[in-house]
Amino acid sequence: AFRTLNSTAINTDGTALKLSYITPEYHNLTFGISYIPNTYSRTGLINRKAHYAEKDGYVAAAYYTADLGFAELESSVGYGIFNQDDKDFSAGLSLYKSGWTIGGSWRKTYVEGKDFTITTQSINPKLPDLFDNYREGHAWDIGIGYEIGPFKTALSYFESKAEQTNNRDKIWLWSNEFRYNKHLAIYLAGAKAEFKGVSKGQSNEGYSAVTGFSLSF
Repeated sequence: AFRTLNSTAINTDGTALKLSYITPEYHNLTFGISYIPNTYSRTGLINRKAHYAEKDGYVAAAYYTADLGFAELESSVGYGIFNQDDKDFSAGLSLYKSGWTIGGSWRKTYVEGKDFTITTQSINPKLPDLFDNYREGHAWDIGIGYEIGPFKTALSYFESKAEQTNNRDKIWLWSNEFRYNKHLAIYLAGAKAEFKGVSKGQSNEGYSAVTGFSLSF
């Protein structure tokens, strides 16, 4: 069950097989389009027992960069159509200057018509109520980061909210990277999360810490 969105990127179909085409860059602008024959994926938001799990989908996106003089700009927009599931819209923007990066992104999902509404009360015992509540909601995030030499640090905030219920997520994240050399990088991150459900028993909050490393050859 996904009662809220977990990303501002269009990740409804996760890592499902796609047929994609990306245009060459023209005046700092790039377009892309994907066709997804079967939108279900274990890494996506769609439950495999949903009646629309094996439907197809389409996603189109554009990416634009520019040197504004006072900062370097990166921006993107995307739109997805997942048949009998939902429509997706996302947008993001960031500015970079002298080691500093500030940016944010936003995503909205919605259902058109009343033929395939959210499952408020499930008649399938293997599917909980509101298992597809993410289909009507929005999410946004904002962050600021700084890099100097081999060290990078960033602080960000993510929030997602369901349109039809009180489900809401809030996540604060502090992430760090230290590149020891061209082969080895070390990571450390800490986060605080608050998850609000339709009742007190479905709400929770907590903290997490993550560390790790990567090797490049």
